[in-house]
Amino acid sequence: REEAPSLSRRNWFEIQLFDPTELKRTLDLYDAKEGRARAFLATVAKKPATRRLHAPPDLDAIRALSIRFPNFHPVIDLVESMAALSHAQPRSPLVLPPLLLAGSPGIGKTAFAMALAEVLGLEWSVFGMAHSTASFDLGGLDAGYGNGGPGLLTRQLALGEHADRFVILDELDKTPRDRNSDPLGPLLELLEPATAARFMDEGIKVCMDMSHLRWLATANDIEQIEAPLRSRFAVFEIAPPTTVQASATVRSIYRDLLQASAWGVHFSAYLEVEVLDALRGRTPRDAKSSLLLACGRARRDGRNYLTVLDLDPPAASTRRIGFI
Repeated sequence: REEAPSLSRRNWFEIQLFDPTELKRTLDLYDAKEGRARAFLATVAKKPATRRLHAPPDLDAIRALSIRFPNFHPVIDLVESMAALSHAQPRSPLVLPPLLLAGSPGIGKTAFAMALAEVLGLEWSVFGMAHSTASFDLGGLDAGYGNGGPGLLTRQLALGEHADRFVILDELDKTPRDRNSDPLGPLLELLEPATAARFMDEGIKVCMDMSHLRWLATANDIEQIEAPLRSRFAVFEIAPPTTVQASATVRSIYRDLLQASAWGVHFSAYLEVEVLDALRGRTPRDAKSSLLLACGRARRDGRNYLTVLDLDPPAASTRRIGFI
């Protein structure tokens, strides 16, 4: 009972990213042959060891995601619930478990991940895991190698203003593996708060507190992800949208397209029923592409609204979302 007042006075929005004494000691060990790592540590040594964490996100902005991504409601509910905790007095940074979104291609997983990053107000990084070839993408490479140095996450955190970021691991199930290189190796440490708090990048050999990273991975087939790694995520199977949800998604895609484009002011904010019906069976990715081309055709013909004739028929290979 007596500890509560002191805890309430704690600054929850500042952490020590690294130990300055450890960094200086490591820096002194490097020689000219390890110039890349040495130069990086020398730059970091000039920056404060204490870094800020972002304020908790706006609850209304999180709820609004349900309008744009209605079939992602279970994920949005979790994020909103955790954000509600962070708004309790005294306020504290948002804590999220690593999220894994599984579902068919083109259903909007990556678009949702980027939209969530914006709503959370965090700087974000995207790793296309299908093209990841070595563990140093995430965990660095020993400075003894010719191209050795810190990994991307270490560089972003150490040189940035904040100690928290949103990290998107796109197509985690497609990560290439071989006997000599495991791109996923560092994740086993990074996804566990206890080990992430003392994560050592192989490129600089200095521990940094990476426990405040927020993680979201996407996958088409979670069975391709090994159980030890999969167990570190809160897994969500993203179902195809219902007919009603699909209509709302198409309207949201169209609205976002107009708002993001200079020419959007020339178009009606409403879609004809026939256009809506023609698009709601397509994936969000296909719907956005079709709407963009349709707007071009309508403008060419001098109209400020779309008709079904502006739409190309779905390609024979297009995977439809299968509404009732």
